[in-house]
Amino acid sequence: MDCFEWQDTLTFEEPASGLEAIDLSNFNGDVTLTGTDSEAVQVVAMRRVRATDEAMGRAYFEALAPAIAREAGTLVVRTPKPEPKAWPYITHASVNYRVTLPARFAVRARTDNGALSAAGFARDVDVAARNGRVRVADVAGNANAVTYNGSVVLERVGSATQATSYNGAVRVDVRRAPAEATFKTYNGSIDVTLAEAPTAPVKASTLNGSIALNVPPGAAFDLDARTTHGAIHTDWGDARGKWGLMAALQTAVNGGGTPVELHATNGGIRVRQSRPAGWGAGGIRYRGCGGGGSRVRPRLPAPEVLKLRGYHGKHRALSEADGAFPADLGGPGVFYRG
Repeated sequence: MDCFEWQDTLTFEEPASGLEAIDLSNFNGDVTLTGTDSEAVQVVAMRRVRATDEAMGRAYFEALAPAIAREAGTLVVRTPKPEPKAWPYITHASVNYRVTLPARFAVRARTDNGALSAAGFARDVDVAARNGRVRVADVAGNANAVTYNGSVVLERVGSATQATSYNGAVRVDVRRAPAEATFKTYNGSIDVTLAEAPTAPVKASTLNGSIALNVPPGAAFDLDARTTHGAIHTDWGDARGKWGLMAALQTAVNGGGTPVELHATNGGIRVRQSRPAGWGAGGIRYRGCGGGGSRVRPRLPAPEVLKLRGYHGKHRALSEADGAFPADLGGPGVFYRG
């Protein structure tokens, strides 16, 4: 069977005057949006079509031009889908977008099949993909991200109210205390770091994977951690169910306050206070007696020397001389569990 292919790159320039947001929707292809200091919007569309019928393929390729319009202060970008009569002949049709626009814009973007990335914006970002990884980074506003198949990564975002994947890991790094937030995946791990203590409810859940939550020192919250198959380790206590089943830990951390719910079905849960800068550098791994040891990863400045003594599956960290162990790592004789 013959196969015909067409591809090219289209570039559109649009002045940003009178605009404050972008709304982009794509049916097949990657989308990358980057905030800049420029007061112009540039949309670069790399389109590609493959077909078994030359006439049908060429006609569709010529029609596969992004539709760009201004609507009430929003720049709307849409990708036309193939006409039903062309479906039997079109074997591939995609548009990959690279968009640069003012950092002051709010962002809403969707793609059915492809990766989606947004970085460098001062306002809210709302992105979703049906089949592809999603990443939002360096956003001062609130971030929402959803994908059905792929990972979700929110890095250095002002706040986050939703990060959801149906099949993939979720990783969130939030600079400010978020509004009520939900982090969820059905198949993958969840890793959340909060730079400020939560002031609204936080929920994280996964069916297959672990949950890790890092909070700032002194954060006060009511912790409700539960897992069906796995153990719970926190800086304020541990829990392990009988025969490794149905572990649960409810505790008022630093006097309690905002509810924090962490629920897993097949995986462990870990909650800890953020460590000082440099903690964990080098990825040093130690194992205690009997194979039950945990991982300890301090990297101390010279001339500090760390000795480790393993016993009964635990590690005890000691300084070379009494009193020489850095106070911000807990002082001498403190247990560190992996």
